[in-house]
Amino acid sequence: MSLISCRNSWMKNRLILTSEYLYRAFCAVFVSLSIDYRSIIVGAICNEVAVLKFMVFLSLLFVPCVYADSMDGCYLANENITSFSSEESEIRTTYVKIVKTSGDYFVEGLIWGANFHVCHVASPVEGSDGPLRMEYVENKLVYTQREAEDDINCKLEFSFQNNRLTIEDANQHCSRYIFYCGALVELNKVELPKVEYGCP
Repeated sequence: MSLISCRNSWMKNRLILTSEYLYRAFCAVFVSLSIDYRSIIVGAICNEVAVLKFMVFLSLLFVPCVYADSMDGCYLANENITSFSSEESEIRTTYVKIVKTSGDYFVEGLIWGANFHVCHVASPVEGSDGPLRMEYVENKLVYTQREAEDDINCKLEFSFQNNRLTIEDANQHCSRYIFYCGALVELNKVELPKVEYGCP
């Protein structure tokens, strides 16, 4: 037998022995585990679909928490406002500031409309200049105020998607009756991007 053949045969036998050693070592570690751990490993190996479903379930549990934490911050846009009388234009800043404190959300905002009319979003309590407290409901911030005797049903909703805030005041009762808003400015369908720097 040539030297090369002997060397190849020796390397082949060594690989077989090494593989057998690794296999035996794996079996020894596996057997030493408790029944619970072995069942988990077997289940994970044999049922990949179940593992994937479990991971999706965990992600759904944690997404609302992450999403809720990302709501606070400053949403802002500069707008070109034109005076009806002089036809002169100036840049004004529309913004909404959201602060989360101890699980509660507090909102302050200034919305600009046509002819320099503005809408102040803050606490509607008379004599108070503090922020508006909003409730977290199904990935939205919601404020409601009903006054049955005056047929007022204000429901203000803030929804969030792709780092943008969308304000909903479907029946316009909030802008007309609850907050200090000019006749030419609305809250409904206002959209503002989130910015890294602070609000005014």
